[in-house]
Amino acid sequence: MKITVIGAGNVGATVAEVIANKELANEVILLDIKENLSEGKALTMKGDTLMEEVPARLALAQMLGFTPDKIAQAQKANIEMKNAQQEIIARHNDLLNAFFIALDSGDTYMMDKVIAKIVHFSQTNPGKAITPDALTNSIKTRYENRALSNITGGMGIDKRMIPQLEGWRNYANEE
Repeated sequence: MKITVIGAGNVGATVAEVIANKELANEVILLDIKENLSEGKALTMKGDTLMEEVPARLALAQMLGFTPDKIAQAQKANIEMKNAQQEIIARHNDLLNAFFIALDSGDTYMMDKVIAKIVHFSQTNPGKAITPDALTNSIKTRYENRALSNITGGMGIDKRMIPQLEGWRNYANEE
């Protein structure tokens, strides 16, 4: 089921959020119509503009449960763009993981292959390029997390919370 909320102010945004949180609909459309009702905005659930100047007839069609083609195309474009971004981020993280595994295991053959893939990835995705600093920071963070995990009995715990959680360490030894 699709629910359209008209008005993206505090009340409309809150109503849309409640609908989404309670999973009352498969799709929640949040529209904001200007005072003269001649045009408005289609917004995403985060409040970002999906489409400027939505004519009243399209807003009315949306209220009646129809998704006007322009809004549907804008939604699809945003979804595709977000999916592409998530794929790039996942690939970025996979390459950082592979680099660390190759370094940590001393596998020079794997290291050469991963570096070639990192170079290609960085040329293809300059906005999310893997720089030498990014590699250094990734390795440093992983070794720090490993050391912290060893200190805390194999669990990744926020080091700032260790004093507060220290008492739990002996929990298994208590009778």
